[in-house]
Amino acid sequence: LAGLVGQKEIVALFITQQSRKLDVGVISAADGLFFKMPSMLQAKFERPEIRRLSESVYEKFKSIDDNKKVYTYVMTDDFEGFVTNPTPTFWTEELSKEFKEVDIGNNDKTHKKEKKKKHATGEYIVKDLEGNEIIRYLKYDSAYGWALMNTKETNRRYIIQTPDGSQILVPER
Repeated sequence: LAGLVGQKEIVALFITQQSRKLDVGVISAADGLFFKMPSMLQAKFERPEIRRLSESVYEKFKSIDDNKKVYTYVMTDDFEGFVTNPTPTFWTEELSKEFKEVDIGNNDKTHKKEKKKKHATGEYIVKDLEGNEIIRYLKYDSAYGWALMNTKETNRRYIIQTPDGSQILVPER
């Protein structure tokens, strides 16, 4: 895939929290590496090909006194250093921790059903409260992010219809 991407002049981003999940060929063919703040153990337990870089980036992040979440360390042929990137306008802590309320120690089937609804394959349809279709997505997270962003901007409420036909009301902001 990496070779085809280069030949077709396509920009491809491979995003992972652990480089072990990427093939060494993908990493070696990359035009650049972008690091968010790694944890100490993440840096130490990286695959050997990346470990030294990751530990170095970890040390550089430690020197930042500011909010580390807005920084990305970039390594390319033309540039090496920090860039800032604010979180998207639709981003919320709630979206970041969608499964926070799920009791993983509980064998409650209700939680399992809700999780299946949100991760089933098929189309997720965002509708307004009158039932008018607004937009379709293939992933629940995308539909939910769009609905949250638009709820915040327009003060309108939305419903997400899952592939099995059930509906989830998006909370007010």
